[in-house]
Amino acid sequence: MIPRLWPGSTVVILASGPSLTVEDVDACRGRARVVAVNNTAFLAPWADAMYAMDKCWWRVYGPRLTGFAGLKFCGYRESEAYGARWISGRDGKGLSADNAFVRYGGNSGFQALNLAYHFGAARVILLGFDCQGREGVRHYFGDHPEPLGNPTQAAFARWIRAFREAAIDLRGTGCEVVNATRSTAIDAFPRLTLEEALCGR
Repeated sequence: MIPRLWPGSTVVILASGPSLTVEDVDACRGRARVVAVNNTAFLAPWADAMYAMDKCWWRVYGPRLTGFAGLKFCGYRESEAYGARWISGRDGKGLSADNAFVRYGGNSGFQALNLAYHFGAARVILLGFDCQGREGVRHYFGDHPEPLGNPTQAAFARWIRAFREAAIDLRGTGCEVVNATRSTAIDAFPRLTLEEALCGR
């Protein structure tokens, strides 16, 4: 079962969209619980937790996570070799309300949102969730090296639909989600600046 780690907390989820800045990441430190997704664990080695589903990601980047002191979660059992705890995932629409698993949603950021919900978050702030490229750049660090893949426009479109489905499931749950991403194609959640979101506006 996924533990209810942070009931009633504000949780910032850091995804790796091209609009993410180091200044935004640093502004979150000490002001909320923080879950870093994939490579953002290297920008926020102080984060409370990190999540990456892809076993190829763990093979490439897992050995480099020696400076990350928070909780580590993964989507495949074999990635537990890097000190991560395996989280079960399943296909299907929307978020999982069953704390035995998360829904995939096509990307680790979506799964991290489902994790934050299971952790008991009262408020989730999305940061770096662009779901779009910017001048051909798909992550703040550029592209992943082979054998890792990089998102296509078709993948972005699927992810946007998945977040719309999640927003429907979140209604009436007591978990509010706001999007503080500087430049985003996700239209399912209210938009705020990061400062507004961290101040609870």
